[in-house]
Amino acid sequence: MIKKYLYATFFKLFFLLFLRTSNRKNDIYIFVIDNTISDTWPELLTSSKKIAFHNAKPFERVINLIENLYESDKVVFFLSARNYNYFGLTKKWLIKNKIYRDNVFLVDNVDEKFWYLNKCKKFKIYYFDDLSFNHERGDVKYYDQFIEKIAKLSNLKFYDHEKLKSIQQGENYEI
Repeated sequence: MIKKYLYATFFKLFFLLFLRTSNRKNDIYIFVIDNTISDTWPELLTSSKKIAFHNAKPFERVINLIENLYESDKVVFFLSARNYNYFGLTKKWLIKNKIYRDNVFLVDNVDEKFWYLNKCKKFKIYYFDDLSFNHERGDVKYYDQFIEKIAKLSNLKFYDHEKLKSIQQGENYEI
């Protein structure tokens, strides 16, 4: 329990520093990793989380979008509800896909993401998160209460499961 608290505190402090050093004139683009920039759930059908996180295939069009945001000097970070012990593995996956810039933050559960989103009040936020779970069991469910909660943030534009599928499949989308 203490270890989890220390990790959570570290990530929050690092995030506050990240925000402080970000260009305040820029919008912020927040991407979740699993099922948003990586196709994680198919790997979970046959593998442990560790192997699934390592082997997950990137959604190339989303990776390209992130690369374009970097080229446009946009502030991008990754926010993922993964066990803190997966930080090193998460970082390696982002490096392997050439999108890591000291900009990954892990939370213990989906609800903790709100703290991070709420700290970005001074920015326009573009939030890419499928906010779904249970894919591997064939019955996709959504974090409806969390979706309702973030809908109240006037500075946030939310790219949900359907919008992400459009991006992932190469359909026209507007940011």
